[in-house]
Amino acid sequence: MRILHIGSFTSQHTLMAGLAYKMLEFEVVFFNTQKKTNQRNVNGLHGNFKFVNPYDSYEIKKFTSVTDQIILIKSYLGKYDPKIVKELKQIALDNEFDFVIGTWGFTTLEVMLFCQKIFHNAKFLHNVLTIPDLPIETIGFKGFLWKKFDIIFTFIQNQAYKKMLLNCDVRVFATEEMSNYVKRKYGPFEKGIDILRIELFNKCFFPKNRKEKLSNIDGEPHIAHIGATNFAAGMEIDNVSDSLIKISNNKINIHLNANVAPPELIKANSNYLHYFEKFTTDSEKSAFSEFLTQFDAIVILYNVRKVYKRFEFSLPTRFLFALVTGIPIVIPARLFPACEKYITKHEIGFAYKDEEELYLNLTNKHIMNKFSNNAILHSLTLDFESNSTMYLSILNDSNYN
Repeated sequence: MRILHIGSFTSQHTLMAGLAYKMLEFEVVFFNTQKKTNQRNVNGLHGNFKFVNPYDSYEIKKFTSVTDQIILIKSYLGKYDPKIVKELKQIALDNEFDFVIGTWGFTTLEVMLFCQKIFHNAKFLHNVLTIPDLPIETIGFKGFLWKKFDIIFTFIQNQAYKKMLLNCDVRVFATEEMSNYVKRKYGPFEKGIDILRIELFNKCFFPKNRKEKLSNIDGEPHIAHIGATNFAAGMEIDNVSDSLIKISNNKINIHLNANVAPPELIKANSNYLHYFEKFTTDSEKSAFSEFLTQFDAIVILYNVRKVYKRFEFSLPTRFLFALVTGIPIVIPARLFPACEKYITKHEIGFAYKDEEELYLNLTNKHIMNKFSNNAILHSLTLDFESNSTMYLSILNDSNYN
């Protein structure tokens, strides 16, 4: 089977997809859609794959500008980025594809729209993963004029996204709530099939060995935050300093990826803050999940104070990787409904109303042993290889119309 995969070279999902396709002996061309990377391949992925990055000489900017948004609007209206057009036309001359697969929401939209114009014989699959985009007040843009412009941009983007989805043969959703939301907002879909499934990792990412719990050694609770820890202005969604301060001040050891203690954590109890180096793509693929098995739980944090629709419907990457580790997952209550529903259903963790309750539950051996055993057993069902028959049936099913 010949596949054109549309997605970011820096996305863990692209790497997962590549490894999966290699296992199933697919012929794959990877096309990068993220302008913020000048990578020319997917880190850690080796084999007979072709990698195409139209932005390998792109000047990386720190923040998205209004100009960038205007360029996107033009592409949604049919005037595509010349870099994309040039590369995809060349690919079309050299290849015919059975499937064009787009991974991850709006980031693939421009490329998927153009692909639908030139690859007439291919089936199109769109893996939504997360939707909708987080609102601008959570990502650093608070100006009045920007918000007015964003209303216009969002309308045009949604119309383009609807057009792309209507022309897909397969649409993949992480949750039933996500599926219902997309059908209400962009449907009804007269063409294609809709699939419910969470994103799965390959076996190589799962822990091969499990470490002794740190809490068994020092008698104190230890949890890990595995999401981004960006405290810079303009990246408010990842500035979880308030949560980290409250957790550490309740005498819970919190471990996070950071090289030095950020100044935003000056009010935290430094005795309960611990930092670990980022695991690189050169590391053994199971190294990170094995490292995490020494903690009592993984905590899912974002800098939000209310429920956003994205968290009603989506399972973030940090949550999906937490499932891989086979350790309990803990979540602030009523902020991440999709994640909370998942861990409650499978009894692999809990939602806490405040950090005092978090401490009490983490130190309750009976509760934590139950969640820990359940988490290990549940993780054994989640690898890609064990579910490959389902994936193959999606790609081989001809009943799309």
